Amino acid sequence: RFVGPWFTTATINTANDQPSLVAGQNTETLGFKFTCFDHVVSLGIWQPDVSLRLAIARKSSVEIRIDNLPPIVLVGIGTARNLAEFVQDIGQLMRLMLAGHVVELSFTDHFRHAVRDRFRLDNADIAFAAIARACPL
Repeated sequence: RFVGPWFTTATINTANDQPSLVAGQNTETLGFKFTCFDHVVSLGIWQPDVSLRLAIARKSSVEIRIDNLPPIVLVGIGTARNLAEFVQDIGQLMRLMLAGHVVELSFTDHFRHAVRDRFRLDNADIAFAAIARACPL
């Protein structure tokens, strides 16, 4: 389902009957998604064309700037060749996005290759609603 620029999904993990709730956006160069699973929210960032070539379990970072606020830097690990997962301060980040208009992401792999993109935050409150209920922010 789409809500403005956001895609949202809700699935049930059949192994443990836990819901997995997702809200995110993507472009041709970069994508991000918030996932609530087992009462924990994580941020996943990927590059659709796989050019980052992340090493699994190697460090990567993302710099996040919402509107004109100071940047937030998160450090995570590669979980696939084009995907990194971040778990620290995600609730705070989502609350800032709810009040913001635009977010710019700069995703850096362990080779120091960076990819940047900007995303509109219209309808974040609707996109985050199910996640906020299942995983308190």
